[in-house]
Amino acid sequence: MPPIIGITSGKILGNSQLTRVSLIDKYVQAIQLAGGVPLVIPTGITSAELVFCRQVFDGYLLTGGGDIAIERFDGEPNPRISDVDPDRDQMEIEITQFAFEENKPLLGICRGIQIINVAMGGSLFTDIITQRENAIKHDWYPNVARNYEAHSVKIVENSIMYQIIHGDEVNVNSLHHQAIKELGQHILPTAYAPDGIIEAVESPIHQFFLGVQWHPEWMLSSPSMVNIFKQFVTSAKT
Repeated sequence: MPPIIGITSGKILGNSQLTRVSLIDKYVQAIQLAGGVPLVIPTGITSAELVFCRQVFDGYLLTGGGDIAIERFDGEPNPRISDVDPDRDQMEIEITQFAFEENKPLLGICRGIQIINVAMGGSLFTDIITQRENAIKHDWYPNVARNYEAHSVKIVENSIMYQIIHGDEVNVNSLHHQAIKELGQHILPTAYAPDGIIEAVESPIHQFFLGVQWHPEWMLSSPSMVNIFKQFVTSAKT
């Protein structure tokens, strides 16, 4: 039986002024390609309902989206902060914490790596270009193809990411303006951008607890990007 993967989602307010549960389909396609069964977790689900989810899902995918509320990590205010959803923050932080506690596989993408770090007690640059000296451009959106290889990342040897990529360097896309500042507990940085920004984290005491700052779901023509999802789904089978 293939593993069931819970995929977190966001909310958007449409032109009709109706709020919709929102998830880019690339995440669903990536999990299907890797052999998992994707099920969407709607924002606004209660803590009590999440307890039930713990019995259903074999792994969790934290997706990209808006910025995390700065109150969650004593962050620095910035005018570029946008699309904050406290309900989603709460849901994803709870998922991250119990996935860690129960040794359930978890993959965080873009916002997802930031959620992992905040859930584990870390902090964020709320706008890289104004708060990090000598930073390269990381916010290659909205007018650039989402699979554009914006820069390389250097991968730490003897890490899960190194095993997944089968090497110490890979080119990635870059669609974010925030990033890890102070690292949370029980996780290690395992990939870096040329300017030193952390691009991947993982836990050395967990079977699969991984976050990446780029968007591999938009780069599925690359075997190394597909392998991120395959390794995640495979870990959820055990």
